[in-house]
Amino acid sequence: MLAFASTLVFSCGEEPKPIEKPAKRRQATDDAPVFVGNPRPSPTAIPTPLGPRPSEVSLNLRASHPNGSALRVTRVVFRSDRTGVTMSATNGTGNAIKLNNAGDDLILRDDMGNRYDIITPTENPEMEIAPRGNLNGTFYFKGSIHRNARLLTLTTNERLGSMRDFASNPKMKVAGITVPR
Repeated sequence: MLAFASTLVFSCGEEPKPIEKPAKRRQATDDAPVFVGNPRPSPTAIPTPLGPRPSEVSLNLRASHPNGSALRVTRVVFRSDRTGVTMSATNGTGNAIKLNNAGDDLILRDDMGNRYDIITPTENPEMEIAPRGNLNGTFYFKGSIHRNARLLTLTTNERLGSMRDFASNPKMKVAGITVPR
């Protein structure tokens, strides 16, 4: 009877499951733990850094004025102490125009309300353009763009500009300049 009972226990009992071993760990090059094998999911995700902000962005944004003038922004260069905007302006009138009438009226503004003043060019502080002429170049604005800003707007003659079709101080806005992340 004893032999029968021991046979019955072994035949009715479940086979023991193998003991699950914890996943092996090896060290990654950046000292973050890396699991090899069957890793268990982490209860909190660690965000992956996106890396440094790109230093420039290429664009093709335009603004026009009722007097026939136009402004085109093709590139923005981001630096720690200034921001460079490459632009081309065309005077479509028979009279000279100024894009920076007061010498400090051409500005960049971000979507957070911060203002970045132009570093006034010494050779043409009011950025005057002859009749039917062009002005091309990279113009610099003071300071680094705020880290949370996503969009910039370039405005000519912000305070003293006019929207009239005979204006010699045209107010033009190039909006939608994206700030890279």
